[in-house]
Amino acid sequence: MAFDLSRPVWKTTHGLVLVSTGNDFYPRVTLESWTKPIAEPPPDQTWEDLGRFDVSVPVGRLWIEHADGPKVGEPLLLPPGDHGGRVFRWTRDAVPYEDDLDDEAPEQAVEEWLIRFWRHSSADV
Repeated sequence: MAFDLSRPVWKTTHGLVLVSTGNDFYPRVTLESWTKPIAEPPPDQTWEDLGRFDVSVPVGRLWIEHADGPKVGEPLLLPPGDHGGRVFRWTRDAVPYEDDLDDEAPEQAVEEWLIRFWRHSSADV
């Protein structure tokens, strides 16, 4: 399947594909479970709302996977079934040059993604 890289979020039969703004870093991705739809991003940063989606979670676990292979971190546990979700993205205005990065660079994500999930039985936003 070919992806239009100008679109940041793609839904596939196996999940979501998030297209990053660059290819020389790993963005920070956070998955959250909510009891109701949440339309507003956290107030701490200027998040871009990339829209909502519907997804079926048959086994109750969601993973983050890199396009080139391994699963990352622990799965988000959700009740099996249909869920809604919303995707937010935040990108730094200034990306540091590699020479300016120190050993803590992975903690200073150039790009962050926040994906919130809720049970489909909740009212839609």
